[in-house]
Amino acid sequence: MPLLETCKMLQSFGYRAGARMRLYGEDLQITSEPFLDGEHIVVRATSARGAGDERTVRIPIPVIRMASAAKAA
Repeated sequence: MPLLETCKMLQSFGYRAGARMRLYGEDLQITSEPFLDGEHIVVRATSARGAGDERTVRIPIPVIRMASAAKAA
């Protein structure tokens, strides 16, 4: 599946700028749309508590697989 379609499906799963989610045991505020960083699809995020710098966070591989499968179906 093309990367652009996978990223659009990830956005529909909630990985989009302005969304809040719990990922890797931390509440995060997503600040970017999904994008490719090297070999991984990532988003930029900050702590939802307002503390901390913006950082790059990998989207878990099982979620990427679900997005790819959902778009292919």
